[in-house]
Amino acid sequence: TKNESKLMNGAKIRGSIEFTTLADLGDFIAVNPGDDLAEILNEASSGAKFAIFPGEYELGEFAASKSITITGYNPSDMPKIKGTIKISDGASIVLENLYLDGVTKGSNLIEITSASNLDEITITNCRIYNYKSLIYGSTSYVVKIGAISVTESIIGDFNNNGLDFRAQLVEQLTLKNSTFYNFASGTGHFFIRADAKTDLTGTFNTLIENC
Repeated sequence: TKNESKLMNGAKIRGSIEFTTLADLGDFIAVNPGDDLAEILNEASSGAKFAIFPGEYELGEFAASKSITITGYNPSDMPKIKGTIKISDGASIVLENLYLDGVTKGSNLIEITSASNLDEITITNCRIYNYKSLIYGSTSYVVKIGAISVTESIIGDFNNNGLDFRAQLVEQLTLKNSTFYNFASGTGHFFIRADAKTDLTGTFNTLIENC
């Protein structure tokens, strides 16, 4: 939150300074180092919002079957999270101000694991490294995704396609003001792979800006 402090002499302003303080938690639930992040998220109700304080966390393989928001409390000191997300059952996921590490490049950050349509996947101001793909959907799950947005993020050191949709239609894919680097290259590898699927109707719309 932006603030301004003024030094007054009666009605006259003798000096002022602007400063920023971290936002109040509001309706966010605080998660601190030492807390079991995986257990907290598994027990959360749909629509829950979490503010993750700086530190290191082991997420493991989180099954996101409900809509959830995971935000780093301090954007200048992002919490470091190791793990993956399996999204299903119409869930939405919002990731913001996080440092996410796949460690071995053997798993996807977000993987679609059911045939239910998804509302949104939003990634904002994150640092994401060492995964197989950023988002992956196999041929087993023919679904529509309302929107995927990746903004203000740095993403790299992956060993497969960046965004890999084998049987999914994304109605709006937005990549904006972000850096992507060191993805797998060569025959059979693509930054964005979107295979045609006759089971779905609609248009796969893509916006890439300042990347």
